[in-house]
Amino acid sequence: MWRIGFAKRDGLKPKVNVLPSRNKLRDEITNRLRYLIEDQQVRPEDIHLLVYYRNQIDKLVRAIEEARIPSVEGIHVAKAKKDDLLHQRGWLSISTVASAKGYDAYAVLLCGADEFPTDVQGRASFYVACTRAIEYPEAFGTKRAGLLQEFEKAVSTLD
Repeated sequence: MWRIGFAKRDGLKPKVNVLPSRNKLRDEITNRLRYLIEDQQVRPEDIHLLVYYRNQIDKLVRAIEEARIPSVEGIHVAKAKKDDLLHQRGWLSISTVASAKGYDAYAVLLCGADEFPTDVQGRASFYVACTRAIEYPEAFGTKRAGLLQEFEKAVSTLD
């Protein structure tokens, strides 16, 4: 187990959520967005949702659109012109981890964290995903396995 003795951050420790199905996972993500935006007054442009596989994005976008969160004016799916709507007032951003390199947000919701490969490339991507959050990292998955399980174990050792 690695311990960091420098550059410690204050704030909430990361959260891990394991849900029984993909539908429940999407429901929980929309609930978390509603909580962050409506209850905690986090601006949508300060939240970034990350996935490992691009094919996860469309269903997630649909679930968020169906939730009709009042402050969310639109959803920016970061692909070819990923800078165009990034951090635009009222716009929520969703991207793959590969598209998020070099960007950060105050709150990062890592969706499908249990699907990251456990090889070197998957671990590097998981690291990139976790380090995009300035203040509030949260991971979601449907099974305690792979890197999500390792992440949950590491989070449990935090003060």
